[in-house]
Amino acid sequence: MKSQVLIGGGWRDADVVGTFRAVDPTSGQAIGDAFPISSCADLDEALTAACAVASELAATAPETIASFLAAYADGIEAHSEALASLAHQETGL
Repeated sequence: MKSQVLIGGGWRDADVVGTFRAVDPTSGQAIGDAFPISSCADLDEALTAACAVASELAATAPETIASFLAAYADGIEAHSEALASLAHQETGL
């Protein structure tokens, strides 16, 4: 199965130059799935896509952005215990 990246609002196969996997610093054991390290071509495409919509984001009503951020924060809060546990594994703190 190929690694996928989200660029310009759509998922596509990544131009992978390597992978990254979190490691528990206390045990040296790998944690979870490996993530792709994309090529400079993927990075250029992502930056081009972001620049293309920057003016749209700048014109977005502050209330819309605030609503999005509140919903995102709610999602983090709903999964806070799992996120804290994973952060502990990844950092050893």
